[in-house]
This record gives sequence, structure tokens and C-alpha cells, in this order.
Amino acid sequence: MPSQPAHPPSGGRKFRVVQWATGNVGTRSLRAVIEHPHYTLVGLYVHSPSKVGKDAGEFCGLGPVGIKATNEIDDILALKADCVLYMQQGHNVDDVCRILASGTNIVSTVPDFHRPDFIEPAARQRIEEACRQGNSSIHCAGSSPGFITESLPIVLSSLERRLDLVTIDEYADVSSRNSPEMLFEVMRFGKPPFKFDERSLEHVRRHYAGSLAALADSLSIPLESFEAMGEAGITRSETRIAAGVVPKDISRS
Repeated sequence: MPSQPAHPPSGGRKFRVVQWATGNVGTRSLRAVIEHPHYTLVGLYVHSPSKVGKDAGEFCGLGPVGIKATNEIDDILALKADCVLYMQQGHNVDDVCRILASGTNIVSTVPDFHRPDFIEPAARQRIEEACRQGNSSIHCAGSSPGFITESLPIVLSSLERRLDLVTIDEYADVSSRNSPEMLFEVMRFGKPPFKFDERSLEHVRRHYAGSLAALADSLSIPLESFEAMGEAGITRSETRIAAGVVPKDISRS
């Protein structure tokens, strides 16, 4: 989300925005909306009952802004916002369709929506019908998948006269990311050495296939299939990060 757009919205009005979920990405997005000169935060959706009723400013280190968190979707739909920033882990197609059918657009970082023809057919049909009903749209964005795996390679490839191979290396410092479920359960940091099972590999395929397919389309490269593989490293010593503790590999003791 840009901090300072080149031009304000048409007519000088501010966009009315709802932040949906307050995880690692959602919290940063929430602060950006509050501080943005052309956006007005009108609602905040949370999942945890313990967060309900808290002021939005509390979630992102700001003072009170007068917007209280709710876990009732009817409260959100009643706002008739211009856009919902849908940033929860995974998605609920029922909620997504209700938002779109109500006439509110969605911008999401959920990779499931990154490429329409990679959405399960029945779910895609429901989402498209909801868009027609509400005259609304859904847009998926993100740094990875998204910018690193799609936007940047497409731009860089336009500089090449000949292209034989595209390799994308991504490194991330997650020491300050306080996302225990994602790091320890999904990505399996801190677990004993293991072989990647089909569940883990399917997570990688599902999240990146759509973005890589868009890149392949831009390069006119036909794809026959997507393959995923993984290797696990082991720690030499106990490592403390924001999300918790990655213990020393017990197989070395």
C-alpha cells in the first residue's frame, strides 16, 4: 500500500477502508491506513474474542483513533466501505463472497486469490458471481508471492535479448517476525529434522504456482507442471527469535 499516492481520490474524498485481521501483515497495513492522508479507517475485523472492543490504534502502536475492533461480519458489511483489506491466514469463501456481494471491493494478500484459474472452480464461480452482484472486485497482491516472484522478474526480463533460465532466490530474516503459527507450524521451524511431506509441499505449490504461472505467461513459456521439493537444515545452538525459541538440534548431542 503506497504511503503517498501521486494523486488523491477523484473529487478529493478519502477512501473508506476496513482492515480485516491484525496479524503480522495486517498490523502494518492497519498503521499505514491510519496514517495515510487519503484513506479513512472505518472498521476493523478481528478473529480473537480477546481483541474485540479494543481501539484500532492499540494494535499498531498508535494512540486511540475511535475505531473499535469487531468479530461480527454484519458490523463490517453495514459500513459500506470502499475496500476491505483482507489479510487473514487462509480465507473463508463465504465471508469473501458476502463482502463482495455487498458492494465492497477486496484487496488481499492471501495467495489463494493470486491467479483466478488456480482457484478451485466452484469457489471461483461463487466469487465471480458475488463480484457481479455487488459490482465489486477482488485484487491480490503481496511481496512474495507477488513482487519477487512475478512483478520484478517480468520487468527485468524485458531487458534481455536472450533468456535461457530464470532463477529466483529469496532470503528472509524472520527473527523479528512474531508469527509463531506460521513459523513453527506451517514452516516447521524448531521441529526435529524431517523429510518434507506432501502437505508441506502442497503448501508451497499452492502459494507460488499462480504467481509463477503469470511470469511464465509473460515470457510465453508453456508450463506442463509444478514440482516442489524441500530440504531441512539443523541448528547448531539454541536460537531465540520474536516468535519463540528454535532449540538446538538434539541429534547433535
